[in-house]
Amino acid sequence: MMMMMMMMRPCCSLPSTWWLVVVVLAAACCAATPTAAAVPAAAPAEAADPSVVNVGQFVVSLDEDGVLSAVRNPAQMPNPHLAWHSTGEILEVAASKMYLHGRDGMFETKDDAVVCSSNSFKFTSLVGGSVGAIAKGLLMMGGDGCPSTQAIEATWNLNTADFDSNSLAVSVTLNDTRMCTQGQGVTSCRFTLHSGVRPMDAVYGFGVQYSVWNMKGRVVPIIVSEQGVGRGLEPLTSLLDLVSFKQGGNWHTTYGAIPYYMTSNSTSFFLNHTEYSVFDLTAADTIVSTVYANSLNFVVSAENTPLALVSEFTFFTGRMRPLPDWILQGPIIGFYGGTDAVRALHSNITSLGIMNVTGYWLQDWTGLRDTITGERLWWNWELDDQLYHGWSELVSDLAKDGTRLMTYVNPYLANTVTKHKKHFHRDLFKEAAAQGFLVKNSKGDPYIDHSASPDFTFGTVDLSNPAAVNWFSNVIQHNMIEANHSGWMSDFGEYLPFDAKLHTSDPSSFHNAFPLAWADTNRRALDAKNASDVVFFSRSSTFGSPARSTLFWLGDQLVTFDNFDGLQTVLIGRMTAGLCGHSLSHADVGGYTMVKELGVKYLRSKELLYRWMDVAAVIDVIFRSHQGNLPKDSWQVYSDTSALHCLARATRLHALFVPYRKYLMDVAHGYGYPLVRALWLQYPAEPKVADITTQVMLGEDVLFAPALNADQSHVNVTFPPDVWTHVWSGQVINATQVTTKPFKAPLGEPPIFFRSSSRWLQPFMDGLHHVQSVHCTM
Repeated sequence: MMMMMMMMRPCCSLPSTWWLVVVVLAAACCAATPTAAAVPAAAPAEAADPSVVNVGQFVVSLDEDGVLSAVRNPAQMPNPHLAWHSTGEILEVAASKMYLHGRDGMFETKDDAVVCSSNSFKFTSLVGGSVGAIAKGLLMMGGDGCPSTQAIEATWNLNTADFDSNSLAVSVTLNDTRMCTQGQGVTSCRFTLHSGVRPMDAVYGFGVQYSVWNMKGRVVPIIVSEQGVGRGLEPLTSLLDLVSFKQGGNWHTTYGAIPYYMTSNSTSFFLNHTEYSVFDLTAADTIVSTVYANSLNFVVSAENTPLALVSEFTFFTGRMRPLPDWILQGPIIGFYGGTDAVRALHSNITSLGIMNVTGYWLQDWTGLRDTITGERLWWNWELDDQLYHGWSELVSDLAKDGTRLMTYVNPYLANTVTKHKKHFHRDLFKEAAAQGFLVKNSKGDPYIDHSASPDFTFGTVDLSNPAAVNWFSNVIQHNMIEANHSGWMSDFGEYLPFDAKLHTSDPSSFHNAFPLAWADTNRRALDAKNASDVVFFSRSSTFGSPARSTLFWLGDQLVTFDNFDGLQTVLIGRMTAGLCGHSLSHADVGGYTMVKELGVKYLRSKELLYRWMDVAAVIDVIFRSHQGNLPKDSWQVYSDTSALHCLARATRLHALFVPYRKYLMDVAHGYGYPLVRALWLQYPAEPKVADITTQVMLGEDVLFAPALNADQSHVNVTFPPDVWTHVWSGQVINATQVTTKPFKAPLGEPPIFFRSSSRWLQPFMDGLHHVQSVHCTM
């Protein structure tokens, strides 16, 4: 053991007392066993060492090199598990001038200069407190903006996390923060923490990420924003960046940025902050976490499996409740055009006799407006009763076929209703402004922002104001729930500008928290009306969102196959979302974003739509299509009879998974496990499957390997060790080790495999004839 310690320490920077802690606690464990060789009941001398402190299920130690570490339950876990340790500079603190700016949901940092910063940090002590441990250390400061003292004391309080005894919460505070509050141009402190990681470890997480699975070697900023269009796909991304500020996005821009990660060594870490932060993973053995706040708060843990880590994290961020039965099967068709158009489409579909439509999702229920970039919705959340005349009758007539209506809302209000909308009953912007319910600018007036084009302007409801939340919740109750909307897309939540003035908060901390406030506003409306049957789906998210949202969707994918912004990002997005508590999610079937300008053309093809249907049929908890932003130029699920047959086949396949999904939703509610899982999450001991991003698991029993490229006829499927059954052929694959085999992937028959021992296999196979009785062809 000592030889292993000496070999490992230079490579992995492990603290020298880690092995001492294990030996001490193992000896204490053995002392409880009455044998002749038992260790005496009196604690050995090492246990009294003030550099080793028990904190709940953790042992915290400070070694002779000044390395602080935390080991999880070394006397009880099968293998002693180092949850966290400091490394390198350990802690850096500076008074920062950094600020964030941007518009249209995209942001960047500016002026990250400092006026006072630490030159070094050194721990001076570690002692047991009344309920935890307290470590102290000195920061030696330098710079013109520093207070009179050049040494600042940093106090580290280490306690069992209040949400879960399996996690260790650490809070770092300074005895003097004048440099962060009094310097000219200073916006906040900047805390930088250096955490050790094994060079061989992969790192996963940081919220909903679409293009990258293993983040090792990258720098990841944590800011809720628009996803972007293209996200590195060229020339589209660069062209859009030229037209509008950063609208192309990049590989890390996301609606759901969360400062949380886990490693392939089954350890986890998160910054308990909503302020802007950034993680630097470019070093092999160190993760550098920086947060712009006046204290540092983080939480660590270690478990035997990554699924157990997900379960722990969802104690903190909340767990999602099962969806109502009505929404679990059948298509929810994205459509627009008014009452007459909906009735005509419904008549056409039902006349075929091949499927029952679960619902029509009608974004344009508030009416349409002309803008520079084309038709957009009126962001004034009341029914346009001219476009959707006879709404109550429409709801009633569709209900006879078991069909419902879903709609759309976001936290913004058009400021031009009175001036430009020909027909309306309430101008919600004017109402909110008169009562002081809107986010304000520096002059105290409503902050007017724009989306996509300068003529599409709006104000933002100030969700830091409880009265504004109550007012907007009442709008949703009256205009949507009472009007029999069975659910809606709860869009946006990423646009709060950093130079805004809020009622009770500051944008630096509320920007990333806004998605939770927005989900909470929706949930309050449901709770007030006891509307447990209503479902809203969110795209933006943060800590706590899973507890308040009823469902998530992945956002606005481009109508391509690639892993920049297309179909392939749906799998990666679901893999990463599952780590942070998004157990129930789906995507726009067919994607959303299309481009037909700037000399480029990205329009939805029939093949892409049909392949997307194959994916949604297996991994989406609900099956909802989107007509996209250029519906007349793209292929739709209702474009012709052939498309409707493909839709019927896909939704019949989707329905076969309902009993299994209901079981998985119960598991998600009880344990926080995601329905869709990375292979690594289910098989962490198999390194050969760890980096696979083109296959996923549905729960523990289904392996899914869809075709994700144009003109693809076969898929090379990698099987973790187990016995698998191919549902379309009945072929059994006995994988005694990780095995790869090719399988055909025709349209309508995506490669699906059950564990042969699964109790869900036979009922699924018994229902396949219903799927195969409808044919999908190009």
